[in-house]
Amino acid sequence: MTCLAGPGEPLELHLEEVASCMAARGRWLAPKLARVLGVEEALARDLIVFVGYAHDVGKADRKYKDADRYFPHHEAKSAVAVQKALDSADWRIRRLAVYAVARHHYSFKELQPLGKVTFQPRCKITISWRPETELFNEALNLLFRDAEDDIYDSAVSRDFLEALEGPARYAGMALLGLLSDCDYEVASRNRR
Repeated sequence: MTCLAGPGEPLELHLEEVASCMAARGRWLAPKLARVLGVEEALARDLIVFVGYAHDVGKADRKYKDADRYFPHHEAKSAVAVQKALDSADWRIRRLAVYAVARHHYSFKELQPLGKVTFQPRCKITISWRPETELFNEALNLLFRDAEDDIYDSAVSRDFLEALEGPARYAGMALLGLLSDCDYEVASRNRR
């Protein structure tokens, strides 16, 4: 079964191209993220690419089986999947990823917990990327497990959506800006 990201654009293609764009354009951001997070640059590079792959994974939910243009609140489903996939990660890494994914359409301007969000994947998405770090290798496997393997029924806490502070604020804004730029460019090129 093929899931769509938008009219005429397969979700798998969209995620691959957004992640590729983020990898290429995010080279300047990785060293800065690494400094802010206190991690190796490889982990920061993986975070950037992972966010590109994860941002629209919520569109694979069964709720959208007949959708091709409008996927209301898919970013909430994506954020829940990211939070679960990065459960073993340092909270700062998890928070930056959830923040960028949840807000990638500038959603959740009014801060509030997302409440219970169900994510039931309905299609298999194959990813070509191989992360540099074990953390993101595990997270990728959790995020793109076989359809019907798991149903996430969870909440994204307000803590993950609140404005970041200090250097993390600027790191989050840069990651979100990069995602938004790549997402728009890829969608504009591929959708009919």
